[in-house]
Amino acid sequence: MVFLRGAAVLGTCAAVLTTVALPTQAMPDVPARHVATAMSTSTVMGPVTPAASGASTGNGPVPGPTVFADRFEDGGMSAWGAVKGVVTQRRTVFGGSRAARARSTGGPAYARTRLDGVHTDVAYDLRFKIMRQGRNRVPVMTMRTKSRGALVDVYVTQDGKLALHNSVTGRVMQNSRRVRLNGWHRLRVRLHVDGARSRTKTRLDGAALPDLSGGARLGRVGVARVQLGSPARGRRFTVAFDNVRVVDTGPDTTDPTAPRNLTARVDSTRRVDLSWSAATDDFAVSGYTVYRDGTRIASLGRRTSYRDTDVRASTRYAYRVRARDAAGNVSAPSTRAAARTLDPVLAAAGDIACDPQDSHFGDGADSEWCQQMDTSDLLLRKRINRVLTLGDNQYEDGTLEDFLDSYDPSWGRVKRITSPAPGNHEYRTDDAAGYFSYFGAAAGEPGEGYYSFDLGRWHLIALNSQCAALPVDPGIDDGCAEGSPQHEWLEADLAAYPSSCTLAYWHIPPDFGDAALRPNAAVVPLWEELYAAGADVVLTGHHHTYARYAPLDASGNSLETGMRQFVVGTGGRSHGQSPSPQPAAVQRQQDHTYGVLRLTLRPKGYRWVFVPEAGKTFRDVGSDTCR
Repeated sequence: MVFLRGAAVLGTCAAVLTTVALPTQAMPDVPARHVATAMSTSTVMGPVTPAASGASTGNGPVPGPTVFADRFEDGGMSAWGAVKGVVTQRRTVFGGSRAARARSTGGPAYARTRLDGVHTDVAYDLRFKIMRQGRNRVPVMTMRTKSRGALVDVYVTQDGKLALHNSVTGRVMQNSRRVRLNGWHRLRVRLHVDGARSRTKTRLDGAALPDLSGGARLGRVGVARVQLGSPARGRRFTVAFDNVRVVDTGPDTTDPTAPRNLTARVDSTRRVDLSWSAATDDFAVSGYTVYRDGTRIASLGRRTSYRDTDVRASTRYAYRVRARDAAGNVSAPSTRAAARTLDPVLAAAGDIACDPQDSHFGDGADSEWCQQMDTSDLLLRKRINRVLTLGDNQYEDGTLEDFLDSYDPSWGRVKRITSPAPGNHEYRTDDAAGYFSYFGAAAGEPGEGYYSFDLGRWHLIALNSQCAALPVDPGIDDGCAEGSPQHEWLEADLAAYPSSCTLAYWHIPPDFGDAALRPNAAVVPLWEELYAAGADVVLTGHHHTYARYAPLDASGNSLETGMRQFVVGTGGRSHGQSPSPQPAAVQRQQDHTYGVLRLTLRPKGYRWVFVPEAGKTFRDVGSDTCR
């Protein structure tokens, strides 16, 4: 190795290596303790690698042309136009042989200079070390306009927090990180000055400070002067400054990084919850745009989560997210996250709430009567999206007072998700007035009681089996016959909603020639219309038993491709008696257990489970496809 002093050779080793002379500016990030005094211009060394890479931490040089450098290595403050209380010295240095020191004992201590012009996109980069702090804040740097008006100034608060003061609006932003005394810190403040679209970006020791970054109002006059310290009086501090550099960064044309780790979580039929890791930007990410199946659905601020509630049950969706900054730069899309919303679940039963005057009601209730509270407990379980009542909801006469006294404290707990159908006991009160008053709009138009709605991929139809109570035109037998308002409405509804899967429900089952079932011949035209339109499931009550039928044709005969009926009269009022012998079309029945039928409505089929009251064991489970 060759040792030089100036041009003189002091000594050699056996091997001679090529030597490179490095100016001070070549190692802006190498602490003085690493290069000691060998950094003078008379010293020749091998290449030195900076301690940290700016590519990932923000410690690297700011891109763009330098419009000002401190020139502390020249031995004075010649690069600064106005100086008071600031000198260069050799004792406290970050890199090179000299650094500036601002010392105030109550008077001004600052260095200010004018730049080569007015810059609307600029970064101020420096090292500072607080050696003494009185009971006051310590000024670090200020950016000013040509007329010397301040734009922003950065200081360390009395409790050691870094703060940025927007001098235009008066707003102060403070970071939670503590600036330690007697340690070198790197501060980088970047501005884009454009009126209400102005932005700030602050880094401390390579880490972005979101609390000191983001949108701002800085007027439209750019930066023309920069300052260290402060001309104000009444403060006591000692601060060293080194490697001060001002760069014109130019317009912001850098895209943010793509958001990472996008996840889509589903725990219901009606929402998808998205979350992702924040993107990064050379300035600051101003927001995110969410896309579903390639279509933009939301434009957000800087939060990194979104709940999509504009979704259908039983449906698969694919999401991506892009980040954007205030300059309009947009990131590449995130990776794709897919999710399928859950299939909706309904619970149904009829023949529910005892008359409050019944001797079995309240304290007199026993396992054979008035179990509406026990069956309603089954409806409070998670993942029930809709409750269907199958008539005779309130005994004996369906008055509003009885609904409020008996039905409401039990099944009324899920009234918000209930879609009812009326029964014969509701019509013991004129025009079922108590029923329509209690359920309101959920029961359909008063005097009609039939309506429809969609649940997931299924179309559901509530019908009124009290055919004789419905108004009809002359010549029409009743309110369920062909030509009646209900029948014509049903025909039009089925044509308007050609869903792949359809479920209808009402109170009294149709008459298929079995008098033991106490059926209703009047509803057969409704059954026939549903069958002809390809409906899949019919739910009824009235018998106070549970029965699952084989698929049936329009005449009630078993047919593999027919329409399946469930009789679910097990809502809690009382038990009935199953017919004997069992009708040939019945596949499963029981008359000793209260409970509800739970149906999971899949896009092309359904799964059923009879859920018994607590303490009972009867269950009926199965699945089928839509016709």
